[in-house]
Amino acid sequence: PGDLLRLALLFPSREELEQICAGTDVTPEVVESIIRVAIEIGREGREGQSVGTSFVVGDTDAVMNNSRQFVLNPFHGHKEAERQITGSSIRGNIKEFAQLDGAFIVSGDGVVESAGRYITVDMSQVKIPDGLGSRHSSIAGITMVTSSIGIVVSQSGGLITIFKDGKIVQTIG
Repeated sequence: PGDLLRLALLFPSREELEQICAGTDVTPEVVESIIRVAIEIGREGREGQSVGTSFVVGDTDAVMNNSRQFVLNPFHGHKEAERQITGSSIRGNIKEFAQLDGAFIVSGDGVVESAGRYITVDMSQVKIPDGLGSRHSSIAGITMVTSSIGIVVSQSGGLITIFKDGKIVQTIG
């Protein structure tokens, strides 16, 4: 219970969510849903093992143009309604596919477009704190060159980092 209370206190307020989404095509409800599933992944992992993953939200065409499919896309061919991140039915699938290498790509209105995407941007201009790895670096990079928001679950410790414009805008955990 103490952990849940701490996370609730660290969870972004409505105003913070709106600020994070400002200047993008992403709705606060979509970011909130992704943060909630990210917290579950960071806290629970999969079968007792720590899992790290990442989400890139919004500016989908530009994000897809700056990434490539790393593994078969498990969401390909499914109806948009079945891929809506704000719905509870997809959460189990997200947690299951979080173990795949690569990022989840989610549209600004919450449709999961892909899992297992490899980000292909130049990361030489990315400046992130020491201790954060290639997952954080690639997500910072994609948010630097697109109008997207990046959310990363760190495999070590389950820390959640939110990126926008190539910079960390919030940390949860």
